Amino acid sequence: MGTTRMTREEIQRLRTQLKALSNRYAIEILDVLNPELGDIAPRLRWHEIVAGVMQQYDKEGETLASQGELRRADVRRKYGRVLAGGTIYETMNRLVEVGYVAAAGPRAKNKRKFMITREGRMALMTISTLVDYMKGETDVQQAARKLLRRKNFVSLLPAQARFLDEVGTVSGSLMLQMPPGSGKTFLAMIVTLLSIQAGEKCLYVTPYLSLNRQVISEYGQLFQDMGYKVVRHDGQSRPTDEELESADIVVAVIESALSAVLSNRRWTENLGLVVIDELTELNSTVKETTVRNLGTDRSARLDILVALLKDRTRVLTLSSRFGATEEVTQWLGAQVFRPSVRLFPDEFIVTRTDGGIEIVSSDAAQSAHVKANDPLEAVLHHMGDYNNSTVLVVVGTRSNVEEYAERLAARYPRQVDPRTVEAVVGGETTMPVMRKLCETLARGVAFYHAGLRADVRGRLEEHTRKGRIRTVVSTTGITQGTSLPVDCVIILFDRVLANNITNRTRYLQIAGRIGEYHLAEHGGRVYLVFMDDRARKGDRKEIERRLLHGPLRPLRPAVVPPNLAASLIMRGAVRRGQFTAQEARDAFFGAAGRSFWASVDKDAKRRLDSMFAKLFGWLVEEQVVVEEDGHYVLAEDAAAAVQAGLDIMELVRIRNILEGLTSSVDDSVLIDIVLQFRLPQSIRPSNLMPLDIEVQVAGLSPPDEWYRGLVEQRRAVKVQILKDWIDELPLVEVIERAQELAGRIEVEGRRYGGVYMNDGDLEAFVRICSNIAWDISKYMTSRQQPALAEEFRVFSRRLQYGISKDLARSDLMDLEIPGKEGTSMRLTRSAARTLFDRGYTSIEQIVYKEVDREKEDLARDRFARKCGLEEQYARTVFKAALEHLRRRRAGAAEDYFPNSQSGSPM
Repeated sequence: MGTTRMTREEIQRLRTQLKALSNRYAIEILDVLNPELGDIAPRLRWHEIVAGVMQQYDKEGETLASQGELRRADVRRKYGRVLAGGTIYETMNRLVEVGYVAAAGPRAKNKRKFMITREGRMALMTISTLVDYMKGETDVQQAARKLLRRKNFVSLLPAQARFLDEVGTVSGSLMLQMPPGSGKTFLAMIVTLLSIQAGEKCLYVTPYLSLNRQVISEYGQLFQDMGYKVVRHDGQSRPTDEELESADIVVAVIESALSAVLSNRRWTENLGLVVIDELTELNSTVKETTVRNLGTDRSARLDILVALLKDRTRVLTLSSRFGATEEVTQWLGAQVFRPSVRLFPDEFIVTRTDGGIEIVSSDAAQSAHVKANDPLEAVLHHMGDYNNSTVLVVVGTRSNVEEYAERLAARYPRQVDPRTVEAVVGGETTMPVMRKLCETLARGVAFYHAGLRADVRGRLEEHTRKGRIRTVVSTTGITQGTSLPVDCVIILFDRVLANNITNRTRYLQIAGRIGEYHLAEHGGRVYLVFMDDRARKGDRKEIERRLLHGPLRPLRPAVVPPNLAASLIMRGAVRRGQFTAQEARDAFFGAAGRSFWASVDKDAKRRLDSMFAKLFGWLVEEQVVVEEDGHYVLAEDAAAAVQAGLDIMELVRIRNILEGLTSSVDDSVLIDIVLQFRLPQSIRPSNLMPLDIEVQVAGLSPPDEWYRGLVEQRRAVKVQILKDWIDELPLVEVIERAQELAGRIEVEGRRYGGVYMNDGDLEAFVRICSNIAWDISKYMTSRQQPALAEEFRVFSRRLQYGISKDLARSDLMDLEIPGKEGTSMRLTRSAARTLFDRGYTSIEQIVYKEVDREKEDLARDRFARKCGLEEQYARTVFKAALEHLRRRRAGAAEDYFPNSQSGSPM
């Protein structure tokens, strides 16, 4: 018998009820009001409820509750702070609003009486099924109970329940091997909570900005509400060392975490737990190392990060299954939890035949023949319930993503709330890609790829998870760590995708986006659609065998690249001060030799020996390492570079330029410096050019002249992009000019065409360049060169926001304007420029410039008329500026009076 789908009204009511239950103390309030079996539901006064709730937290509350008739004065004495704070009363209001509690009497809370309703008792009974088996309460189960109280979970997934039943405590390293969407993150947060409750610091490592953002979104506020400090550390955030040192949980991407460990940051020294989300990133996806990709393989960076941490802290890894698991468990010294409970979607193979489209299940139990020319149309027809299903279509290239989204929007439009379109797009339709997204989304179809800005991608993920967007066409990017409530995944295999999805582990990562909770409740389907001739004829059976029936491959990371190997040598040198060559070698082997790559590569020792000898000789030759009295020491600038988080090879690239700088530096020089770094070179259009020593250590042939010519012309494109950006040219013009210049690239008579670039690519490029300038600023500070440190700090802000030097020295770009649903956005650079040119050169000027007690109207209204912005928006800006100053002063007061309990923001 099939299940009846809920109406939109029922779903919305359920969400409201779940939100009420997720409020602090909600379950405790219902538990206090709930009568014993056979008793009449009591009507309790407010102070009686508070004492009942508090008795679950301390012994004195239990004493008060046992005294029979409670005295209000006793409750107020003991729990006055809780009562005054309003948290419990706000929760009670929510419970009354959703009908779980009935209130009688005058509205004053000291005079009202409260009683649980039938709906409230049913809700409490449902939630009790989640925690009844926790009454024995192991450490893990106690932590789970705490988290369940604060999450909108109505049931545990099978694998989660198995974990709580089988794992009583986590005292050592542990590997969780569970399918995508099976609730691994929740289990990781249970272990994290246990760790920080024991006074330990936790580092949570994710592979992507999107996953970092998702972890913070889902659990950041939850832990903050429990009194723990959570700090985000990635390319979009710049926490201070003080913030990182005081954090209980640091959520970081691989690169940020590795940089901190390599530069011996103090906050990394006493970690109690390290969580590695998506351990399968340890597997290299680079088929062949060349000068065009040398040093870009992220698997080696994750490998070294874990190698540096695994022997001094507990490690918890999350991943789906992979081959030869015992290799990794032995390397980590870890236990493995691998539940036998696994749910699978139905899988179908879709191919063309002479008479139409053939659709056959992977077990050959089902087959269908659809008379159609378009395989995608045939799949939608075969689904049978497209209008009531949520669908993810995965394709190989950005251009195909947009093409299929437009096609689906035209032929299979879907209902969507206009407010969802506005929330995702945000009225930003100046860029062609945003206009196109707005058009397809208005017809119920979204597309997703790296050409969209990170904030837009984040909003797309959020609204898809909430069920507001029901059809998404995407590259494989959305499948890397983001679980979605989809009924069907359609993988369109063209040549690009056939080369990208090469093994069963990668396929399961994509198919698993359906999520185990959704599979358990609704089932799911995956369609493998073969689009081109090669996939249909020659390779289809091989791809089918490899993805659906092939064995899981073991993880194989890349060899330590030369730049990372040099950083390991530098790390050991910084920790020692003076050292011999043998001591440097031992320290290098102590790090690189503990990598997973070294544990599975039989030739690792010889290769590491050769690598060290060449790199150490080069470091001495470049005077990064200097010989003194029979020992070696680091040059002062090299030591400063390590402390600032600069790659030592990057320092060598820019060393001579930096030494010749004065306090005033031309923009062209600043741009040249940041473009010497590897990361901006690797952004499309790639102009990656490794150092000669890197090529030698890697055993590669030097780059050809044609490649050098291509690199130089692509570099010119990036120079123009950065110059146009900081000169405040409109975004559309920046990209159009870049595409025009890239379209004229020609090497040895061969044209290389244009580059497919959108604002997402530009955002990633300038963000990376901005972070590099920021690191150079820190380096200059440590070198006692404050003028140059300020020059690079201002340049970093210019790159971050696309503004000229005068505006970068202002704080206007720090002003956040509140939006809908608790979101906020910074001032646009055009709005900031308008304000600046009209004399509002700082946030304080926005608030105080128009203050005049002799005039009758308000300063806010005068500002709105004179600032040059649309009046309603101007008032919003004024209010945001006022609130910004209040927060700033409150922060200053808190620093000045650290023990103050005042609730006043002023």
